Amino acid sequence: MILVQKPNPPLIAAGIGFIIDKFAAGIFQKIGTTLFISSLIIWSYLELTQGVNWFRKLLGAVVLISTLMNLFKHL
Repeated sequence: MILVQKPNPPLIAAGIGFIIDKFAAGIFQKIGTTLFISSLIIWSYLELTQGVNWFRKLLGAVVLISTLMNLFKHL
């Protein structure tokens, strides 16, 4: 069972967005937040639909649901 694998581009982009969000201010912080959330949604959707096993698919579903719930809570 594969639990850990190298990060794919959406996960790398989410990490970069997270770092920008935490260390920047103003418009750059908003860009970082947008990059983080959108990349995390893309990554979790890909894991849910193309994950290599049930754990990865479940992880994608949990992250997708929690990210969307958090996003809609702040709207």
